[in-house]
Amino acid sequence: MKFYADLPGRRAAQLLADVLSLVWIYLSVRVISAGYTQMSGYATPGQRLETAGTGIQDKMTEASREVSGTPVVGDALRTPFETMAGTGSSIADTGRTVQDFVHQLAMGTAVVLGVVMFGLLLVRLVFRVRWIARATAASRMASTPGGVSALALRALVSRRYRPLVAAAPALGDAWRRGDPELLRRLASVELHRLGLEVTSRAGSGTGSVTGADRAR
Repeated sequence: MKFYADLPGRRAAQLLADVLSLVWIYLSVRVISAGYTQMSGYATPGQRLETAGTGIQDKMTEASREVSGTPVVGDALRTPFETMAGTGSSIADTGRTVQDFVHQLAMGTAVVLGVVMFGLLLVRLVFRVRWIARATAASRMASTPGGVSALALRALVSRRYRPLVAAAPALGDAWRRGDPELLRRLASVELHRLGLEVTSRAGSGTGSVTGADRAR
């Protein structure tokens, strides 16, 4: 596998990009965690409401029990306390609802941040993996005569070099004749585009182009 380019400048840029990707992962985790914590903090009022409501409910329920034993007027005295206990229960339910909403909002915020930040990293990873695949294939191709001619053909027919072919039709004729020097130069152009160097082994294997090579 070819993980990094041969050309120093390209390799340094790739190493820097990989280091920055690791830093980005670390920062992403920190940002997502901080965002979740920050949003979760807004649940504090709901917690206070729940605590206050539960306290009212418990005290009024206890008071209702105590007065219920009062002769004659026990039932009448119990009713207001039960009403207040119900009010406390409603307050507690409201507090729990607020907390649930805030926690869902915090989770949603964390998910959105994760999708955005790791989505950007995934885009970079796709390009990185694609370069590794292309560079590995090109490096292997450069070690065989047929592969060198295939690399030369890639350079010859790529959109970037079509104006060159149109201006100098003999360039295509030279490739079809299997000109070793031309094949080496064209292969070098394609390899340099990927940040790879032409090895001496690749340069020595460009003597001729067979019919199979032309078919590529």
